Amino acid sequence: MEALIIIILSGYFIIVLYGHFDTDNAITNHMDSFGLVPKWNFFAPTPGIHNFYLLYRYQHANGIVGKWNSLYDLEAYRKPTCFLWNPKRRIRKALFDLFATLILEDPSTEENRKLIRLSIPYLIILKKVSSLSAPISAMGVQFLIMENFFEGPSKSVFTSDVHPLT
Repeated sequence: MEALIIIILSGYFIIVLYGHFDTDNAITNHMDSFGLVPKWNFFAPTPGIHNFYLLYRYQHANGIVGKWNSLYDLEAYRKPTCFLWNPKRRIRKALFDLFATLILEDPSTEENRKLIRLSIPYLIILKKVSSLSAPISAMGVQFLIMENFFEGPSKSVFTSDVHPLT
């Protein structure tokens, strides 16, 4: 039994090492259907220097706008055991990509704002915040993406329109 465990762990170690040096990740991705092989990108192409936060609030029937609530704080998922087991790494990466894509858009003109409201990242985030259980008096929902650099204050980088809840 011990020999079997040593063989399995040795094989996993070899796959992890190979995945680290496999630049196109074609073989590693094919073998890793469960997402067990970590991928480290500490320095390439650029290291992470900020965190994003997704906040949302409701507009009520009487016109009052509620307080901002944090939905996704990308640094909150860090646990001491993340280096061993991190099943939320893909959702964190997907959210980071959605946020990064959305904040690159230029909302300076009405035409651009209309296009942004029809973009895939905007619609995915809106779908998520709209699907949360809202107070009975809530008539609309709005979301906000905040960015926080490791040294410095947080700043708002994208605010959505208020969308009616159906």
